Amino acid sequence: MIEEVHKANEIIGRLTTQIETLEKDSNLDALTKVFNRRALSKYLQNICEQKNFHHELHLLILDIDDFKNINDEHGHIAGDKILIFIANILKKTLRDGDKIFRYGGEEFIVILNRIDMSHCLKIATRILELISRNKLIYQGKSLSVTASMGTTIFEQNDTPDSFIARADKALYKAKEEGKNRVHSELADGN
Repeated sequence: MIEEVHKANEIIGRLTTQIETLEKDSNLDALTKVFNRRALSKYLQNICEQKNFHHELHLLILDIDDFKNINDEHGHIAGDKILIFIANILKKTLRDGDKIFRYGGEEFIVILNRIDMSHCLKIATRILELISRNKLIYQGKSLSVTASMGTTIFEQNDTPDSFIARADKALYKAKEEGKNRVHSELADGN
């Protein structure tokens, strides 16, 4: 009987270690339940390693406008609620094959697959409209939020860093142009 208890404790110990490893290596952001930055890195590395990529792939980087002010004025829990709110809008708006990643504190990256530039821009604009039109009720207060977005298209010679950097450059242009808007940046700087 003592030997069986000892074996059971060893099994429990191994399973606990495995669970901790799985949680550590998870590809989901704990707060928003969308893919995390680790998953984004793996996904983009796989895309960039493909030699013959035959369809359009667009990267959108979304940044919540004035997020620090939300946290300062309403608290970090309100900020967390906003992140969940936006993640849910993205999940409900995008197609099953599109990918959503939490990239940073208040930034999300969306990958749109098999879509042309005009449809990409329509989707990006629609997302921003949904975010700005919908209100989150937190502690009896209606919180309004807007976001800005930068978009780009995958080029065959892209690395994960160059792909993201181009969209990030577009995002900063959207912010400079007044926020709550989309800006696109192509590989040749257009």
